[in-house]
Amino acid sequence: MSVLNYSDPTPYPIMDSISSSQVNQHFEDTTASTNKEDLSELGYSIAAVILFFIMVFGCFNNFVVIAVVAGTKKLRTPMNFILLNLSVSDFIISLFGTPMSFASAVNRNWVFGPFLCEVYAFCMTLTGEWEFLKKF
Repeated sequence: MSVLNYSDPTPYPIMDSISSSQVNQHFEDTTASTNKEDLSELGYSIAAVILFFIMVFGCFNNFVVIAVVAGTKKLRTPMNFILLNLSVSDFIISLFGTPMSFASAVNRNWVFGPFLCEVYAFCMTLTGEWEFLKKF
């Protein structure tokens, strides 16, 4: 059983052999259907279960790290501040971002509207890149 549903047998035509009008027509044809799903029912169920565990364990584990490092003076070293910084970023993602993804996986559609979709994408990109830059 496949997790992905592919309704179009040739989703990526060779770009050298087609014109820009053909590309536009192909794009319109593949996006015209509103019932097209990227994941099957099994895929959405697997995503919801994984997101639930990320949400619960991510919040709990990162909160423990934040509480221990911030609450113990002996652990306030420069290296532990890097760890604390990463834990705060992961905690924010687990607390605010993952529940929205979880709700969307359960409903099999984004349920928060187009404005929150853009805000969510911006915030997840910001915290993800912030976390990436902190590692260097």
